Amino acid sequence: MTTSSPFTTAERFESLKAAALGGLCAGITSLGLLSGSRLLTQGTLTLRVDSVMSLAGLTLLVNVEIAALSGALFALTYRYAVRQDKNLQLKAGVVLAFTLVRGL
Repeated sequence: MTTSSPFTTAERFESLKAAALGGLCAGITSLGLLSGSRLLTQGTLTLRVDSVMSLAGLTLLVNVEIAALSGALFALTYRYAVRQDKNLQLKAGVVLAFTLVRGL
């Protein structure tokens, strides 16, 4: 099966690495900030199984997952924004892509 894609397997792998690293960094940062906020507002930070399965624990996990997804998309968008190709459609769509990623 042949494709007419200008992106090689190595470039796709680099994009995957950028998205994974961006998502990991954003997720860890979000977890730290949200845990710190919870510690300041509630005075305690419990990480027991019953507290994770509570509504507050699930909300924390969902917020961290959303931040990780947003970070991954942001890193991927940034990677394509700083490329040195002559693809005008890619360059024109960067502003919209950053707006959509930030809107998450």
